[in-house]
Amino acid sequence: MKGVKEAVDKDGFIGLFKGGFTNGAVGCSAALIFGYLASLVFRSKMTKA
Repeated sequence: MKGVKEAVDKDGFIGLFKGGFTNGAVGCSAALIFGYLASLVFRSKMTKA
């Protein structure tokens, strides 16, 4: 919400959408990076059912 408020103050009405997407992209990028790092550290063990 903080990023949206700052974007609205800076860019006006279009900042309402721009701020949310910018902060959302940061969160998605962090999740992808940490997921990739976790896949390097931990190995999955597949078992036959």
